[in-house]
Amino acid sequence: MMKGPSKRMDVEIDFIPFSFEMLETMEINDFIIDEENAYVENFVSIEERESFFKRLKGTIGKNIDFNP
Repeated sequence: MMKGPSKRMDVEIDFIPFSFEMLETMEINDFIIDEENAYVENFVSIEERESFFKRLKGTIGKNIDFNP
């Protein structure tokens, strides 16, 4: 599935095989998030910082610098 984009972007990506059947058999416990540690003062939502199209480009990997 990701082999096309990885070749198009000219980056080396290792693919990890994954079994959805194995995931269905696992018992996943709920966890508690401490909201005080997650709170960031003066946080600005990405919807307010960036336009819809810039976020869309980021979704498909166009905001990634592949040649640092």
